[in-house]
Amino acid sequence: DLSRSDPRISNNLRELQSWNVGLSVDDFHFAEVSLRNLDKRGLRFLKLSPKITQDLDQLPIRQLVKGGLLAAEAAGARVVFKGLENQGLLDLAMQTGGVWGQGHALCPPVTWPEIEGLLSSRRPLAR
Repeated sequence: DLSRSDPRISNNLRELQSWNVGLSVDDFHFAEVSLRNLDKRGLRFLKLSPKITQDLDQLPIRQLVKGGLLAAEAAGARVVFKGLENQGLLDLAMQTGGVWGQGHALCPPVTWPEIEGLLSSRRPLAR
């Protein structure tokens, strides 16, 4: 829980960062954590909940996400739009200012042998 100020949490996070471990908040909802805490915790990625991504067609949600993007970027975190399952959601995420994403619109699921083959050949994923 990032909203708590337990010094043990901060110490553990700093130690992980010293090992060059990238930290992220997965399935972020606006009510869950203060964006101010991102800077204090040194998080690299803020992964938006697919529920938020699916509601990007609503102007108030898009405006909240745009503000969240600015705050997260100011804190040094990158925002990942999760749940980009079709071209429409991908377009909305890009129009909102998103540059990081995950979902079927970007790449369908792949098997472990396919991943190993891609990594060993170092060729990009086909779209």
